[in-house]
Amino acid sequence: MESWNDEHKMGNYYAEFRPYQLNPENYEGKMRFWKQLIKSYCEHKGSAEFSIIELKRAFKRKNVSPYCLPKVIDDMFDKQEIKLKEQFLEVPQQTWSGWAMNMLVKKPLKWGITKVKEQVMTVRDETTSYVCSEVVSTQADTLHNLFEKSYDIVLSKDEILKKVDKIQLSVLGADLALHHLMCENRVWMETGDDGKTLCKFAAPNSKVSPITQLERSIYTLEETEKSLETIIDGIEKEIDVTTASIKQCLKDGRKQAAKVHLKKRHALEKNLEKRMSVLESVQAMILRIHDTQKDKDVLSAYKIGTDALKNALAGSGITLDSVDETIEQMKEAIEVHDDIQSGLASPAREILVDDDDLEKELDDLLNEEPTGGDVGGQVSPLQKTDNFDEEIEKRLKGLKFDVHELPEIEKSLNSLSLDGNQA
Repeated sequence: MESWNDEHKMGNYYAEFRPYQLNPENYEGKMRFWKQLIKSYCEHKGSAEFSIIELKRAFKRKNVSPYCLPKVIDDMFDKQEIKLKEQFLEVPQQTWSGWAMNMLVKKPLKWGITKVKEQVMTVRDETTSYVCSEVVSTQADTLHNLFEKSYDIVLSKDEILKKVDKIQLSVLGADLALHHLMCENRVWMETGDDGKTLCKFAAPNSKVSPITQLERSIYTLEETEKSLETIIDGIEKEIDVTTASIKQCLKDGRKQAAKVHLKKRHALEKNLEKRMSVLESVQAMILRIHDTQKDKDVLSAYKIGTDALKNALAGSGITLDSVDETIEQMKEAIEVHDDIQSGLASPAREILVDDDDLEKELDDLLNEEPTGGDVGGQVSPLQKTDNFDEEIEKRLKGLKFDVHELPEIEKSLNSLSLDGNQA
């Protein structure tokens, strides 16, 4: 802090508190300074626990300890910024009877004993341990976030304590943080018959559930798997060492010693096979348990989906009869629409004629005798006219002939040509 090297300020901070009425601003500023310094100290050492004598040693400056710490501790205690360690470590009651016993009997009794001690003892016990509430809450959140990928997974407390140095927590600080999480139902802790403490972290924004027998079994199997892997690794290393010894004995010409080492290697290899077989069985069992859990989750999802679908259908009013009725009405509407379209596409008046009659009529037209200027396919001679060209065009337009009569037509055309020249 910047004030640490200011002799005048630090002299004032280290001295006893003067009455509040004399200088309220100075009093509050001095109180804030020491409270913030105590919290920073707890964060720095990785534990929310402290005592007055510890603070005096930590804050000693030029062989002078602060005389005002008891007053600061009293103020923090009255405002519940700190708790006695023994109070902090009280296990929360999980039942109504336990809660009633704690609130109506234990707490009043402890409060009375504490008051009696304060009146009888004139000298403060500076070795009393306190826990800073703000610091332990922050450290508990940090510890919970450290195991964000291990929610609802059983872990041993020893395994947790091995990782707390990543978040600058001491073992004592981690113990306090775990207890705080347990009081908030964010971690479940229980001690087994073997003295090992098991923990299970809750997911964010939810309360933890007790460790089930299945979870204990899975934890035991996984620990057995780890132990077997360690043993197998050690056996493999020992086999490698024994093999090297065999080669060295053969190289030195010590055949009997090599034989002894060879027997040892055979025994190690048999032991390795047994351990490997057990490990495979354990791993297969763990895999089946996890698959069963996944199948259970899938089945649960199916049930939830089925219920949701049923509720949706019930709320929509859709039934099988209503669907059939709607489909039938739709078919009738489509048929009516098709009839309308067909009626619009048909001609207003339809004349039906037999194809045989049409063929007969065409044949009659082909066989019909020529009339007018056409007789027997021959062209009649030209009459005298003043306009020869118009008469020719008129006759050509009315000309009808058969292909087989083409020579006769050519004779007529030649005759017409001679008459024209004579004229």
